[in-house]
Amino acid sequence: MSSNWVTRGGASVTTVKSLALSSLVRLIHCFLFFLITTKKKKKKLDTEAISAIGKHYMEGICWVMRYYYQGCPSWKWFYPHHFAPFAEDFKGVSKMLIDFELGTPFNPLEQLMGVFPAASGAKKKSLICLYAVYLGHLVPSPFRKLMVDTESPIYDFYPTDFAIDMNGKKMAWQGVALLPFVEEKRLLDAMKQVYPLVPEDELALNVRGPDRLFVGEQHPLYESLCSLYGLVRFLQP
Repeated sequence: MSSNWVTRGGASVTTVKSLALSSLVRLIHCFLFFLITTKKKKKKLDTEAISAIGKHYMEGICWVMRYYYQGCPSWKWFYPHHFAPFAEDFKGVSKMLIDFELGTPFNPLEQLMGVFPAASGAKKKSLICLYAVYLGHLVPSPFRKLMVDTESPIYDFYPTDFAIDMNGKKMAWQGVALLPFVEEKRLLDAMKQVYPLVPEDELALNVRGPDRLFVGEQHPLYESLCSLYGLVRFLQP
């Protein structure tokens, strides 16, 4: 009896094993080639750019720490990259000089213009597009034109078609949207030109008011907060 058993497809088990082994060897060769090529490409990358990514990430960690323990260290700072660095890119951390420029926070309408999509240009009647249209109408009409008018100086901030990096992801919502970063100066300069066209009632909402903290008399921190900040009573009718 022959030791080369025959499978349903007509090929012997020995042949199948040989093909599987050959495929595995090819796969290993491809993997090694990928590692070597990637390593060579990485060496060619600008070392200063890689160092900048690591420094910006450390700035982000420091920003978060200061925000929660000392207050907002900067209203201007943002992480100017779509991805985090590798651990090996954190070099010279102890020598990094990290400082922040405080700046001033955006007014409400400026903040909305910095985060909303160009919703007014949505044509598809999907749930997402309808939601985008709703968001777009939360800003005054003169500002909506800055989003959708091709002649707008900040039209590039609001692309209607953009790439989503799905590397290692299965669902679209898990991907990284490769959107352009909004430049503060360009945004404010463009909005400054159309502020005169905004109705007064909408401009009245575009202010930063004082902070208010409401605490009931039964709250355990009531007495401490009153001693620190004073007491303002609201008389019941």
